[in-house]
Amino acid sequence: MIGFEFLGEPVCRLFIIAAVAGIVLDVASGLLQAIKNGELSSEKMRVGLWHKCGFLGLIVLGIYVQWVEGFADVSAYLGFDFPSANAVCLYIIVTEIISIVENLKKITPEIDLPSMKHEGGEQ
Repeated sequence: MIGFEFLGEPVCRLFIIAAVAGIVLDVASGLLQAIKNGELSSEKMRVGLWHKCGFLGLIVLGIYVQWVEGFADVSAYLGFDFPSANAVCLYIIVTEIISIVENLKKITPEIDLPSMKHEGGEQ
C-alpha cells in the first residue's frame, strides 16, 4: 500500500464519499425533474451518465496523481503537499451542488434560490 496512505485519512475519504454521493444525488434529482417536466429522454440520460463517468474518472485521476506525488516524494522538491484527490473531489462537489440546485428549481419553481449561471446563460 505504498503511497496510498492518504486514502486512510478521514478528510480524503469524506471528500471522495461526498463527491460520489453528489453524483448520485444529481442523477436522481435530474431524473425526477425530467419525469416531472415530461422531458425524459434516453439520449439525454446516456449523455448525462457519460458525463458522470467522466467525473468518476477524474476522482480516480486525482487519486493517481496524489499517489504519484507521495510515491515519488514530490513534496520534497516542491516544499509542500498538494492533495490533488481532495481538490478534484471538492470541484466535483461544488459542481454537483450547483446542478442539484438547478434541478430542484425545475422541480419546484417556488424555490427561490439564486441561479448559479450568469444572466445571459441558459436556464
